[in-house]
Amino acid sequence: MLDPILSLRRTVTLAPHETAIIDLVLGVTESREAALAHVEKYQSPRMADRAFDLAWTHSQVTLRQLNATEGRPSSTAGWPAR
Repeated sequence: MLDPILSLRRTVTLAPHETAIIDLVLGVTESREAALAHVEKYQSPRMADRAFDLAWTHSQVTLRQLNATEGRPSSTAGWPAR
């Protein structure tokens, strides 16, 4: 059985006491053009923050619908029942 992996590497050089924020957004599109449109859209830190906020909100709604908590997912969420 294969164990697929994705590995990304980027060098970031910082001066002493300097900070950086790195957002990593992965996705799949139907075409290269669609992928490039998403890259352009999420290059803005404001749009990246919004995407993360919406993903968190969506996860909370899903957990509530499944009557689950973050620490203990419901077996109906695709997790094996214990």
